[in-house]
Amino acid sequence: MSELSFNLGQGYTRQEIHEKVGGPLQGMLPTVEGKVVCCCVTRDPAKEDAPKLMIGDFAHQYPAAIQWASSKQAVPLFLKRQPNSWEYMGAYRVAASSAGDDPKVRVVLHLEAAEPATTG
Repeated sequence: MSELSFNLGQGYTRQEIHEKVGGPLQGMLPTVEGKVVCCCVTRDPAKEDAPKLMIGDFAHQYPAAIQWASSKQAVPLFLKRQPNSWEYMGAYRVAASSAGDDPKVRVVLHLEAAEPATTG
């Protein structure tokens, strides 16, 4: 999957994202053959000083988060702007992971942009 297949700042439906990267149509960390292929969030992690995702102990979310953290692979990150409209924010990877400090948070993924975001 080439990151060039998404345009920074453009909105995509989950169906369009699925057609390009695969994986299920729902969920924050869709996977194909056990590998995270994108990240779809409803809150912009990049607006924080240190972008991060807090992952609970959900059946598919936690194993996917651990796989992504160990792979160091950059994947496209999408931010939900409105129903079925996901804005491409660029390629991100997990820079580090840490244990959550809340019983509902099992692991925290600290994200970094894979490359500086440009609109071309």
